[in-house]
Amino acid sequence: MIAGTSRRDYTGLDRSAGRVENVGVHSALLLIAVLAAGCSRGASDGPPCGSVGAKFMALAKDDLEHKSADEAMRRAVEAQLPAMRDSIVHVCTDGKWASGVRSCLVDANDRVAFEACEQQLTDPQRQALDRSARGEEASGSESK
Repeated sequence: MIAGTSRRDYTGLDRSAGRVENVGVHSALLLIAVLAAGCSRGASDGPPCGSVGAKFMALAKDDLEHKSADEAMRRAVEAQLPAMRDSIVHVCTDGKWASGVRSCLVDANDRVAFEACEQQLTDPQRQALDRSARGEEASGSESK
């Protein structure tokens, strides 16, 4: 009898797989987690290149949400974002981007600010980033 009184009727619960309903909140939480992981580094080191990539991803998704693209185009761009993020992280790491540049990029509030921070890169670093954006391999001597 005691066990019977503590049981609840769970038949009306939704058992379908959950999904992220607010991509902006999800992106912000991802960014906070990446930034928190980077806080264990020394203050003079600046944020890691992974944080730069995470910020790029968050800004790109936010930009995509506010554009009037059809669903097929949106899905195509979203499918490319992880590779673009990884490319930025790779070029940042290989090019040894300065901590000030990485901090600027991570602190950027929108795509325009992010692109303004990219102007602080050296010419070879910017060239490597441009080649990477076009899908070309960066040569070792020019990416640094």
